Formats: sequence, C-alpha cells, structure tokens
Amino acid sequence: MFRRLPPFGGDQRSVAEIVNGIMDGKTNNTGTVTLATGGAATTTITDARIGIDSSIILIPSDDVSSTLFFPYLAVQDDTDQAATTTSAANIMSFSTTDYALGASLVDNSKLKVDYAGLYNIQFSVQFINTIN
Repeated sequence: MFRRLPPFGGDQRSVAEIVNGIMDGKTNNTGTVTLATGGAATTTITDARIGIDSSIILIPSDDVSSTLFFPYLAVQDDTDQAATTTSAANIMSFSTTDYALGASLVDNSKLKVDYAGLYNIQFSVQFINTIN
C-alpha cells in the first residue's frame, strides 16, 4: 500500500527518506472509486490518509464513465443547400452523423446535447455565387 515506519521509528536514513518524500508530495496514493448509482447526487470517499488539504483527482476509466464528461458529435452533409434569400435566416441541415457520444442530431438541423455545459462548436462550409 504505502511505505511505513515501525511503531517506534526506524533508522535515520529511513525516517529521512519517508519524511522528505511526504514533504515533496510523493506518497503515490492511488485507488479505485465506484461512484454511487441509482440517482445518488454524491459519493463519499473515506480513507485515513485523506486530510482537509488533500486533492483527489478522478479520471474516468472507461467509455461509460466518460460519457458524462466528454460528449462529442460530428455531423455532415454533402448536398447543395441553397440560400434563397439574403433577408432571412437559412437553416443548415445535416444528413449524416459520423460519430457521437452524449450528443445527437435532431430533425437533421438541431444539435442536441445530453448534459449542460460549455461546448465548442466548429464548422466548415463552402460558398459558391452562381450570379456573379
């Protein structure tokens, strides 16, 4: 689990190595956490080594875990879409979903995300003017 000293100390070198490692943040504590399910809003992590100033970083270990944190959507359309007027909005439609996780295409023109958050939307279009 982690290196420990005997109850009544140890030789000077062992004490110095362990204490210096702790002071440098090198305790190398790792573990596995299974989040509470069934609609639970929180999961409590209990360990004797956790203190008030501890930092615990959780990283999803599989696709099912990461769907809540890394949603994405890639869609495309390779047909011509005419802008019939310059005075009204023109809806861009999509015909193909390339890949998606936690997001989807609705009615070929609406991008739907399953989770609230800040999203980066990028797109590329090509224009052609047939009059001039």
